[in-house]
Amino acid sequence: MGAWIKGGLAALVAFGICWGGAIAWWQGTGRSPSNTELAALLLAAPLALLATFLLVRHLRKPAAAPEAAGGPAEAATPAPPVAGPSLALLAAALRTPHGAAPEELAEAITDQRARGDLDPELLDDDGYPVMSVRVADPIDAEGREQIGLWLAAQGQPDPLFDDEQWRALGMATSVAAELAHQAGAHPHVLPDDASVPAAGMPALPVLQVLLALTGAWNEAQRGAAAAWIHYVVGESGWPASHAAISVAAQPAPAAAVSNWLIQLTAQAAGTPTIAMLLACDSQIGEASVNALAADGRLFTATRQQGLMPGEGAAGLLLADASAAALLGGDPVHLHTVAARRDDSADVARKPDAALLRNLGAQACTQGAVEPAAVAMLLADTGHRTSRVMELMELATGALVQLDAGTDVLATGSACGHAGAVPFVAALALAHRNALERQAPVLCVSNEDPHYRCAVLVRPPPRQA
Repeated sequence: MGAWIKGGLAALVAFGICWGGAIAWWQGTGRSPSNTELAALLLAAPLALLATFLLVRHLRKPAAAPEAAGGPAEAATPAPPVAGPSLALLAAALRTPHGAAPEELAEAITDQRARGDLDPELLDDDGYPVMSVRVADPIDAEGREQIGLWLAAQGQPDPLFDDEQWRALGMATSVAAELAHQAGAHPHVLPDDASVPAAGMPALPVLQVLLALTGAWNEAQRGAAAAWIHYVVGESGWPASHAAISVAAQPAPAAAVSNWLIQLTAQAAGTPTIAMLLACDSQIGEASVNALAADGRLFTATRQQGLMPGEGAAGLLLADASAAALLGGDPVHLHTVAARRDDSADVARKPDAALLRNLGAQACTQGAVEPAAVAMLLADTGHRTSRVMELMELATGALVQLDAGTDVLATGSACGHAGAVPFVAALALAHRNALERQAPVLCVSNEDPHYRCAVLVRPPPRQA
């Protein structure tokens, strides 16, 4: 359309100049033009001027680039984005009130069965049953006796575990055993009857174990729990001589988990790495209920935004790319980012998902994935309105392709108030769904008042 307008204007100018000049000349000379002059000055002259203008314009136009042989020239295709450093997630295990495997927990959440109930034992200050999320029989008397006898045989003093700590340690034991058994499939693990590696066999990396506990454990109890988990790992398939365990006992367990994932990702970029992340907690006890009530944070009929005591254990088996290839299976790749809110979500006037959106975008950029390609959103979000609205704002604002009813799952209500367990359980579900859907999944943590984390869980590329 622009070319037609320019051509029309050029024609008007040419005819205007010729006609105006001819009329002025005839008026100045005082004579009438002949038919020949009329044709020459009013038609031939403007057409000639217009043709001259178009010829000059054509000669001044730069030459077009030659077209490629076999078809028209195509615009250059930008290079595809390249994913940043990642951490391979090989396997996940969990013990929660609503499932002892990721598929069981996912089914309970989807069917809306994963919620708290009136506790059969715990009462609030008014004598009413507390709403809780309880695991049935997380450890029996025989299990307690076995752990106690082993600690005594190691010369350790009695750590005086309370009932909640026994419950958490019982669940952590089964999760650690399951993951250690899978790690034991590493081809460089020596058979039981071999004392030295075969000639040319690469050294086995040290299995780094992070045990994420709440701050309720004192130093002696943390040490005893770590020693027991180390023993369980050695008895379940991974050599105890190649395992090292550390304990994260911080007020913000989910922040400790995300920070450790970021550190492991950096390490795995250049160093053989194999690791186990193990979170366990139990708030099912009078001590925890009384502490929550004293702080005004216990869920009651008159305090609907309070916390429901919960419990569980969840773990991840992680590795660098080379170790993941040796262990086989279908690993997914994690890209983790985290940050701290300027204010507490517990006192904010309205939910604000700006930080979560920013972290989600960063995680997608690291994974070389467009947000529109994310197939599911997992979170450790519980029942509190502020956290639910924050999660929904993220889903409807940044991930509009998701169906809030089927593509957004939260583990917080299924696990209750249980430290880092809901976050690690959400990562376990993200691992399962990324493989099932063969599409990237975003996992976020927003239960903590201050810390926020986003993990893009990317499945392995499809084989051609």
